Amino acid sequence: MSNQHAGTLPAWARGAAMLIIDLSKRLSELSRWDHLRKLGSSPLVRSSLAFAAAGYFLLWNAKFQDFLTIKFDAHYSLWRIWMVYYGGINLAVATGLYSFLCPKTIKDHESAFALAQSEAEHLATMGLGPAYLQEVENLESRCTPAERSLFPSDRPRREYLLGVRGLPTERPALASLVVYAWRIHNIRRPRWRLVIFVLYSVGFVLLGVPAAWTFIQVSLFGLRALLAGV
Repeated sequence: MSNQHAGTLPAWARGAAMLIIDLSKRLSELSRWDHLRKLGSSPLVRSSLAFAAAGYFLLWNAKFQDFLTIKFDAHYSLWRIWMVYYGGINLAVATGLYSFLCPKTIKDHESAFALAQSEAEHLATMGLGPAYLQEVENLESRCTPAERSLFPSDRPRREYLLGVRGLPTERPALASLVVYAWRIHNIRRPRWRLVIFVLYSVGFVLLGVPAAWTFIQVSLFGLRALLAGV
């Protein structure tokens, strides 16, 4: 939308458009692979895959459902068990997608600087700077227009990188290129990143609601017991 057209919009419409743009940027930042890595690599979250197997008991085993109803229905509503199950399924699906789609560079290295520290010296010592530069350029060419719009603005210049070969400044120059490449990997597949982020968010909400409700009930029960004893 051009600035001329934006200026003709009502104030509320301009405010709504700015809010949507700001929300889109925030979601893009929150759903970057290094943030999703903290969840996708967590053993506790990865254990949610067990919920898929547990679902067979809930869906196909009538006796097990009767047991749950008889055993827990007097104190705990069955909806909580279903919410825990669907919350676990959301986490399991999100973790599966993360494992399949997250770039290996992000999986193996928590930060760009950790990768640069280990790679720059190797590239400079082995004379692999030009080959690595070509790999980065190939990576850029494979990116979609949506991914290119998220590229970091501080890309090291090709002429500078080739001009410092064999000089003391080659290692820091290559380190900046490694950081730049890591950041490109971090913004790849923006739509899938958003899907995974939403699945994780919904999963944690579904798990959190019954946990919070149970906490409130237990606290109220304890408070009533305490007051009754006074």
